[in-house]
Amino acid sequence: MHGRWVVVHRGARWGDDTPKLPFPIARAVLSPDGTRLAVTRPRRVHPVLIDLTKGTADKNPLCVSRAWPHEDGDDHSDDSELRRGDNAPVPLGFLSDEVIACSVGAS
Repeated sequence: MHGRWVVVHRGARWGDDTPKLPFPIARAVLSPDGTRLAVTRPRRVHPVLIDLTKGTADKNPLCVSRAWPHEDGDDHSDDSELRRGDNAPVPLGFLSDEVIACSVGAS
């Protein structure tokens, strides 16, 4: 998967390609400065942040801790069940270049 920059100068037109994105994306929201994507990935519970200038993903998950939904030692939660029930964390949008709003269902 790849992206394309949008050039806004006397109208709008397609610009150059972004670097290749590191994995398939299910849902994405773009930062106001246009340099980052907060994304969900197919078959993954944790959203991540992608730097569009480099095409790299941040190592830290967004919205919840890396241990979620097992952070209380509860290993009974099934990640696939969370995704099917729309209970997985989802980035909704950027409130600023650095702040991301998320929705997280019950675990």
